Parts: sequence; structure tokens; C-alpha cells
Amino acid sequence: AKAFSEEMGGLGAAFGDYAKKWDATTIATDWQGFCSDSRAIIAALTSRITRENRELLPLADRLDRAA
Repeated sequence: AKAFSEEMGGLGAAFGDYAKKWDATTIATDWQGFCSDSRAIIAALTSRITRENRELLPLADRLDRAA
């Protein structure tokens, strides 16, 4: 859980940077850059969700059942 929490901090900051960087003006002036950054952040979020579903949630379920 600690590793997931620490990892999320970095992902949260990365998403914050992405959101600050890309507004209507920057998207219009650099569409390809926006698409590239969007693919990267979506891939990171997808990976995180997949890992939570495969690793973290089963551990939480086992802990709940053991309690």
C-alpha cells in the first residue's frame, strides 16, 4: 500500500503538470504535442488502474476477509 501511495504522488503531480500545460491556446498551437502528452498520461493512468485491480485490490480483499 505504501508503494502504491508513493507512486500515486508522482502520478498526481504528473497529471497536475499536464493539466496546467494544456489549455485551449496551447492545444491549438501544439496539437501534436498535446496528443503525445495525452497518450503518455493516459497510458500511465491505465497502467496504474490495471495494477490496482490486479495487485492492490486483491490484497485488500484478503485483508478484509482475514479481519
